[in-house]
Amino acid sequence: MSSPLRLLVFGGRDFADREWLYAVLDRIHSEPGISVIIQGDEPGTDTMTREWAESRRVPVEIYAAAWSDLSAPGAHIKRGRHGDYNARAGHDRNQRMIDEGKPDAAVQISSGAGTTDMARRLRVAGLPIWERIGS
Repeated sequence: MSSPLRLLVFGGRDFADREWLYAVLDRIHSEPGISVIIQGDEPGTDTMTREWAESRRVPVEIYAAAWSDLSAPGAHIKRGRHGDYNARAGHDRNQRMIDEGKPDAAVQISSGAGTTDMARRLRVAGLPIWERIGS
């Protein structure tokens, strides 16, 4: 039996297939097990993953993007519907989830710009990614 995983789960904000996500996480949790969930604190995939972890009493490490930190080193300021924001915040958060979260593996739920960035960073780090594109 292998050691429980520090599992990074990532995907789109519009993902809504809770039943599928729970089934996947339950399967991984049964073998080899999940010691901690690492997620990015956005709606959709991240929220459902946190809810799964809380219902199974699995610890969660949350890495929120600092969208409003306009003074962050390398900040790329853009104007959105809610005002100015740091467009690099999501990329910076994705790297922090790898560097600070130290995942053993990851589950990619869907696609999108931020999800694609996270997958690329995980591949560069040499970490395994289980993928499900769609939904």
